[in-house]
Amino acid sequence: MRNPITASLVILALALVGQVAEAKPSKLERVKALISLAHQQMDIGEDEKALVHVRELLRVEPENPYAYYLSAKILSGLKRFPEAFKTVADGMRILPENNLLYFGRAEIYFAKGELKSALEDADHSLKIMEDFECRRLRARVAKRLGLYQRSADDYSVLIANFKKWFDNKVRYEELRSDYEARGRCYMQLKQYQKAVSDFTYLITTDVSTPIGYKLRAEAYTAMGKKDLAAADMTKSRMANDEWAPPSSFGHK
Repeated sequence: MRNPITASLVILALALVGQVAEAKPSKLERVKALISLAHQQMDIGEDEKALVHVRELLRVEPENPYAYYLSAKILSGLKRFPEAFKTVADGMRILPENNLLYFGRAEIYFAKGELKSALEDADHSLKIMEDFECRRLRARVAKRLGLYQRSADDYSVLIANFKKWFDNKVRYEELRSDYEARGRCYMQLKQYQKAVSDFTYLITTDVSTPIGYKLRAEAYTAMGKKDLAAADMTKSRMANDEWAPPSSFGHK
């Protein structure tokens, strides 16, 4: 089962490597190698093999929070939830107020559909330290719970800080996804003009995909602007003829 890890978390993992006091250079290299090997196995869907490397990482450096996080994430992806929760609990006994571990447990709860618990852990993680991955997770959880204003507010923070957090076009699809998700929240809140603005961003950043036109048409329809809605639906159909895959934007 493929279990992708964002580049930001990999960078965080490598930064955490050096946090253990008086770690010997040989140990640091070993830790870096184990993290790299684990990610290589995950990238090709070999989660069980990745888990072997992560368990060795826990043996070598039992105070590295990323080791617990990564182990729990792999186990959760394998649907081995009791083991995933135990791994996080083991980490919390050593590192009781670590934001990454609360984020990791929030992800497990989210995977299980236990949304209220996921929201509580995401809240706690963000109180300890700001983190864009956790904030995006909280936005998704809040949206699933029907807390549309909370979700929209979190997406607004992500959008406002995107350029500060990232200077990398590789992540621009995530920004588009955040705009779409926030626009959908605005639709639920009946804040249609704000929704139009967000869906217009989707169109201006990629005129060839139909989803922006379709969503903006829905917003215009809700506003009673039938002519604008009809024009966007026509553009959506034209774009759809040239672009086959369905939208993967907008967090669910």
